[in-house]
Amino acid sequence: MECDRVRKLARIIVQVRLKNVSDADRAYLNDWLDEDERNRIMYKRIVRGECIARRLRQEDEISKSVNYIEVEKSVIHLLKNRKRERWFRIGSWGGTVAACLIGVVWYVTFGERENAGMVNDKPLEQIYVASLPEKNLETVLVLADGSKIDLERQVSRYILQENVIIEGEKGQLAYREQEKIQLECEVLNKVITGKEGYFLSLSDGTRVWLNGNSELEFPVSFVKDERVVTLRGEAYFEVARDVESPFIVQTRGLYTKVLGTSFNVKAYDDEPEVSTTLLSGKVEVCLPGDVGDSLAYATLSPGMQARVYANRDEIALRKVVAEDAIAWREGKFIFTDEEMSVVLHVLARWYGVNFIQEGKCRDYTFSGMVSRDEQLTAVLEMLTIAGGPRFDIKGKN
Repeated sequence: MECDRVRKLARIIVQVRLKNVSDADRAYLNDWLDEDERNRIMYKRIVRGECIARRLRQEDEISKSVNYIEVEKSVIHLLKNRKRERWFRIGSWGGTVAACLIGVVWYVTFGERENAGMVNDKPLEQIYVASLPEKNLETVLVLADGSKIDLERQVSRYILQENVIIEGEKGQLAYREQEKIQLECEVLNKVITGKEGYFLSLSDGTRVWLNGNSELEFPVSFVKDERVVTLRGEAYFEVARDVESPFIVQTRGLYTKVLGTSFNVKAYDDEPEVSTTLLSGKVEVCLPGDVGDSLAYATLSPGMQARVYANRDEIALRKVVAEDAIAWREGKFIFTDEEMSVVLHVLARWYGVNFIQEGKCRDYTFSGMVSRDEQLTAVLEMLTIAGGPRFDIKGKN
């Protein structure tokens, strides 16, 4: 469905809720409802505030949806005399106007990707959801000698022989040099996160937010001409500027080199791609070769994302909403035209489940926001209502 129709439907539904709809617009809405019984089901769900409204209770939980922003521009004039913060709570119905808009966007994003559109005689695919054994959810600090410290329980101060103090508080760790001393070699530490993320302040002042199921290996004190860290998983970096010592993030398929900037790197072992998204400053990314040479280079400006795919010797660049890449820091997943397989992969890692698909699913894509605090059943129900596959949850979720 074209974007203009999305905006028009969203505007009309808002007007219906405000009891300010014209006869022509009501007729347009009725025509859309008559096109498919699933349109009627979706409309009823939206206006009753079911599922979607449950997850979109707060303004800050929806303001980063790209599709929502576009829709909002076309309907905000209806409420120009009202305060914006009140706009999200108009009416006594169970959801919000914003939930109504997002519901329309989610629905039509799934719809009409197929040549024939959505039809009643085409059954929904079914995907089974199986629970996985619980993983170790502890966040640990691995010292140079291999000893481990449980950062969820042992939150205190540790002093290492390299004259660096490690100060620990709940959910964060800070490395502070007492004085600059010359070391012969770097001593490496590693932080491994469980399901939740963790914050690190490195000895050079660089700040790092680690996402869940991630690992960062880094020197206790940087002594080389380059500040090099190694990442598995995902992290957001705010690098302390040092023109004489570039900061390099190494992953399995992409190296990111900066002097001082903020960016996000995503490099999970179980995903086929590695990406770097730049929020501010400038970074250089390179595809490392087998013998130390670089196979490809690219320079990013803010709002650009570099992606490297498995078994491809090239770097793909695209323009993105950079803030969406770090939505995980605020407890959200934001998807923009992502394939359903990508969405399910993200959900599987977070909720600790496995999605078992029998046969080939249709070519779904998804745009929208999912709160990481939401129950899995509610998220999957929303995907189904929006036109996606049906999910059958087995065992404990």
